[in-house]
Amino acid sequence: AQRQKRLEQLSKGYSEAFKSALELAQESKSGTAMAAVLISIGNAAGQRAMTLMKTGPKVAFEHERDVCKRALLTAKDIYAQLGDEHEVANAQFNLANQIRFLGEVEEAKELVKAVILVTEKYGDDDLRRKAGLLAERLRTGKIPNYMAGEKSE
Repeated sequence: AQRQKRLEQLSKGYSEAFKSALELAQESKSGTAMAAVLISIGNAAGQRAMTLMKTGPKVAFEHERDVCKRALLTAKDIYAQLGDEHEVANAQFNLANQIRFLGEVEEAKELVKAVILVTEKYGDDDLRRKAGLLAERLRTGKIPNYMAGEKSE
């Protein structure tokens, strides 16, 4: 009961924080700020969805999965409306990275292919490296065991 109460408090806290961040971004009338907040919301929801996928309840997992996808896709759309192809690719990378853990591996593979093309166009070596690692992990299914001290190559 105490653990459940604490989880509810944490949930309320992050919900309020993200709501405030969205309000500030909206007040600034900055599409870039709004998209950045949505990426943070999407990634956080993806992490919660991964936990709920294993611990349940299913309806909570589905809600967080949908929030994750909706937030990241909206960020991608905002960047597209702003004509920022590079940030579109960044949002797609974040989406691919999240949905792979949610069982949507084939969709993640397609997103990563598109990201790699854009990173090559813009010369973004850091995102290219990350997308390459993600593509390899999607291909092989091998992920370092960070808890055991393994590191990314």
